[in-house]
Amino acid sequence: MGGFLAASYALRFPERVAHLVLADPWGFPERRVPSPKALQLPTWVRAVSTLLSPFNPLVALRVAGPWGPLLVEKIRADIGKKYEHIVQDSEAVPRYIYHCNAQFPSGESAFKAMMTQYGWAKHPMVNRIAELHVGVPMTFIYGSKSWVDKQPGIQVQQVREESEVDVEIIEGAGHHVFADRPDQFNDMVCKLCRNTDAAERIIRALTENEDDEKADEKNLASSAKLLRSKVFL
Repeated sequence: MGGFLAASYALRFPERVAHLVLADPWGFPERRVPSPKALQLPTWVRAVSTLLSPFNPLVALRVAGPWGPLLVEKIRADIGKKYEHIVQDSEAVPRYIYHCNAQFPSGESAFKAMMTQYGWAKHPMVNRIAELHVGVPMTFIYGSKSWVDKQPGIQVQQVREESEVDVEIIEGAGHHVFADRPDQFNDMVCKLCRNTDAAERIIRALTENEDDEKADEKNLASSAKLLRSKVFL
């Protein structure tokens, strides 16, 4: 959801964004029309889906109460393993995830409001990103093993031909690219930040030079005007 919100922010306030970096972003592609076979779901699946539709995605986590951290550890054991080389306590990450989601579900409610059934965005970003100011560069960073569709990155390159749009794929990474391949991800983002800072310094220097030149021209014009008035006197 973070990439979707970052793109929305950039559309609204492009002057505040130096470079839009999207790490395996959700919410870009349009909803695919399911095949007739996929629509033929068992009755019990449709019933359960209808029954759970009013609830937020992680309601079961809060209902579990004190067993919540254990539930996270069992269901998403992969997340804990991503950080086991950094965090020695195997229960620390599941506890952290649980407590991030155990309180009032404001983030979940916002996410649910932005998506349709089965996790597609109500207003796909790929249909709006062409409105982003041409001067805002973009970089998509995808994991090669992620479930997120990478095609929108290519589509954005095509619709923003006059802008800088790069698509990077980190091999061996899933959706959590920053956790699966932290060194590669950090190197990539740090390089983007350095390049952005350098570009801003150049633009600032050019702008200051233009301002100085305009000031010199203004002073020269004033001096010439004063000189002409003295000649006529």
